[in-house]
Amino acid sequence: MHFHLRRSFTRWGLLLSAVVWLAACAGKSTTTMLAPTGTPTATPYPVANTDQVTLKHRAGVMDPNAAIDRIISHLTLDEKIAQMQMVEFLGSDYNAGLDCRINAAGTGALIIYNNNARTIPQMQQLLAQVQAHAKIPVMTALDQEGGDVNRLNEFYGAAPSAAQMGASGNPQFAHDQGALAAQRLLTLGFNTDLAPVADVSDGGNDIEGIRLWSTDPGKTALYAGEFMDGLQSSNVAACLKHWPGIGSITLDPHDTLPIIKHDAYTLQNVDFAPFKALLPRGPAMIMSTDVMVPPYDTYYPAEISPTQIKGVLRGQLGYQGVVITDALIMKGIENTWSLGEAGVLSIIAGDDILETGFDTWSTNTVIASIHQAVNQGRISVARIDQSVRRILRLKWAYGMGLDKLMALAGPDPTPAGA
Repeated sequence: MHFHLRRSFTRWGLLLSAVVWLAACAGKSTTTMLAPTGTPTATPYPVANTDQVTLKHRAGVMDPNAAIDRIISHLTLDEKIAQMQMVEFLGSDYNAGLDCRINAAGTGALIIYNNNARTIPQMQQLLAQVQAHAKIPVMTALDQEGGDVNRLNEFYGAAPSAAQMGASGNPQFAHDQGALAAQRLLTLGFNTDLAPVADVSDGGNDIEGIRLWSTDPGKTALYAGEFMDGLQSSNVAACLKHWPGIGSITLDPHDTLPIIKHDAYTLQNVDFAPFKALLPRGPAMIMSTDVMVPPYDTYYPAEISPTQIKGVLRGQLGYQGVVITDALIMKGIENTWSLGEAGVLSIIAGDDILETGFDTWSTNTVIASIHQAVNQGRISVARIDQSVRRILRLKWAYGMGLDKLMALAGPDPTPAGA
């Protein structure tokens, strides 16, 4: 959910690494925790012909879809899995531990918190070094919502909360704040904002408070959509959160596993409603989170539930863009599943980017676990490719290192005029 800096630093038994190139960065290892009885296996399902992002490219230079397919064909399985991770790190400078994950492993995304930030030049240098050391351009992200969740406070001071923007009576205000956040993010070297929140307040003692726009689903969609458009029209990828809508929960998923008490009708008409309304406006990403939704799944939390991700979000609502998990080291997941197994279950459920941990062990663990799941037949290579294709399409669409992506794709083998 990203409104606290705290993260669990508990270490589980380490996994046997399947990635030799991470040996210098890895810690001790033992055996992998196997999936519980009844874990679903992945079944192939097609990539939609239309995406929620439009590929922008230099006319007459290169076909983006063909280029992305060529990039994928050149990647090893472990490099593909690494593209599916979003990691955090300790420190404020590009250090050896971060290099192990960005350079050696090829991690696809990085999230920054206030503890990583000192000054504007420091942040610009850090993110420039990240991109310089990456084989594939990195999605550089933070949570810039405004109000209580203002990662730019260190640099630019206070920003209005969703509640303040929603109470203004002026949707353009939300759009302008999204555009302003995008301008500042781009100046620092970010290309992604894990915002806006699309949860609907129940008007009670929900834990999100001023992060919520309104008690009305329509108004929530209106204002969240304007903030999202302000970001994306300025070429910063936005992320609607937290699927399936957690505006009514009163317990913190960082500490436990909350249960949404709404029935199926309320879920469809309140909690899901802003997400459904905003899909035609093309959110670059949607974030799933750690919460139980009994009308749909009584065993798996939403972010690792095939019913919630593959069934409802992708199947019923039709979203075929990037789905990113919330942090897999929050207690709602950690108390039941190991980090590696949570990563496997996320992919089976239909997620594309997995928010993992703060160290090289986490990166190594997730890659090794997913690699093993592929070897065991629990996940297909085609399923991995599906997520990597979505991720690279998003990076291409938002110009995240487009020159580097084009260079990686190499020349189009199709003869001119063919």
